[in-house]
Amino acid sequence: MNFKEMKDMMKINTFFYMAVICLGLGLSSCSDDEYQRGEEPVPYNMTAYFSANNKAEYIFTPEDVAESSTLQLEVKRLQSDDAASIPVIVVDKDDIFKIPATVEFEAGESTATLDVEYTGIEEKKLCKFSIRLDENFTDPYKKVEGSDVYAASVFVSNWRQISKNVQFWFTNINDKYNSKIFHNANFYQLEGQNRFRFEDYLGSGIDMQFSIVPTKANITFSATDPNTWQGRLEPLSNYMDGGQVALNGVYYNCWWFMKDASSFASWKLPVLDVTVNYVNFFSNYMSEFNYVSGGGKQMTDNIWLEGKSHRFAILNFYWNAADRTIEVPEN
Repeated sequence: MNFKEMKDMMKINTFFYMAVICLGLGLSSCSDDEYQRGEEPVPYNMTAYFSANNKAEYIFTPEDVAESSTLQLEVKRLQSDDAASIPVIVVDKDDIFKIPATVEFEAGESTATLDVEYTGIEEKKLCKFSIRLDENFTDPYKKVEGSDVYAASVFVSNWRQISKNVQFWFTNINDKYNSKIFHNANFYQLEGQNRFRFEDYLGSGIDMQFSIVPTKANITFSATDPNTWQGRLEPLSNYMDGGQVALNGVYYNCWWFMKDASSFASWKLPVLDVTVNYVNFFSNYMSEFNYVSGGGKQMTDNIWLEGKSHRFAILNFYWNAADRTIEVPEN
């Protein structure tokens, strides 16, 4: 075979191979057997989610449980035109919890409440549950203030008395009010927790609960070690956030002592023969103002006595008398 014949043969073979390849591709692209249809998109997704406002940890006293045995969870949605019944799927739960099968939205409602009931909870036993919303009503690609999944724990503990008759007195006001013990109160800790309570705080007739936030790098709070009870006092009850206030060019967070959600606490101090109109505490992260230290505490506040403001008044109280830093005359 000469060169011309070989060249003609190569052209024929190339044409043949190309025809076979094209035929194979054509058959492959038209085959119904190998094609799989993707999932149909949900035609109307209202983007439901559990609000970020829901707590992940609930710590109760036996009194709390006796008063209510229901957790009210806030559920939101972005599309609220129509009424909706959104399935709630239980991922995991302890037996004490009863979780509704659905959360109900009325037409036009963007927020609904899911009531999770619990019964027979034992003290000092941590109980948990986790749930999610049906994926046909959620959208993982939308940015929301929350999530379509939610998990929480419930713990019940008792108050234990740390000290009886903790003494309170003021300094940095004036001679009429300074260094005079004007009130005694019992001091409690919710056992095993960073949660404390003064009974009848400052003679107001109102209990005040608070936690301690460490502000020093070498201190780690331990509920069982009073030596670590050092840091900033954070109120947990009967308070209203007052935002930030500038004092001598420094900004501090402040909060008001409240009788209830809408009323400032106001009361008479018989020992000092004075009426307390308002109490406004303030602190910043590293400030020695509003600071618990060892067996007691000093708080810097802005207190109104008989209608007059006393800024930088210092409220002293020590639940361990041996930790007092100043001598206080007995009345």
